[in-house]
Amino acid sequence: MILMQDKSKTIIINQSGDMKYIGNISDINKHINDLIDYIGDNYSEVEELSKIDEKTPRDMVAYHLINLGNVVYLDAGYYGVIFVPNSLTDKQVEAVYNLAADLKDEPVMLNHSPNIDFGFPMFVSIGINGDISLKQAMDEYMDLEKNKGNKK
Repeated sequence: MILMQDKSKTIIINQSGDMKYIGNISDINKHINDLIDYIGDNYSEVEELSKIDEKTPRDMVAYHLINLGNVVYLDAGYYGVIFVPNSLTDKQVEAVYNLAADLKDEPVMLNHSPNIDFGFPMFVSIGINGDISLKQAMDEYMDLEKNKGNKK
């Protein structure tokens, strides 16, 4: 069985929980090239995204995509980086946990709570040392979200 991370270096999960695999892991193209193609195919009408080019940092592209409600997973070689929007649908949560099952114990950094600071995308990160799995990172993130809802 070929796992998700064996065939794609970038995965986009839309609000319906559908996973779009882009960029073959063995391809020498950078993530940005795959993301530019994805944006052109899916968001050509979004003017802000039309300015993205090969010089745009991948975190900035991820920032824009998660602000449109997508989850973005990037295989960065030795670890994965997943960016989640401020609000996940139940279908996205299910899809991320399915991805976590495929990735098993592969180290992942989960970036959430996006904002722009001095023109740069900033995130709160879980697993910044690349020492936890996606399942562990998601469990921690879901606990944070649950506790956030309990504070008044």
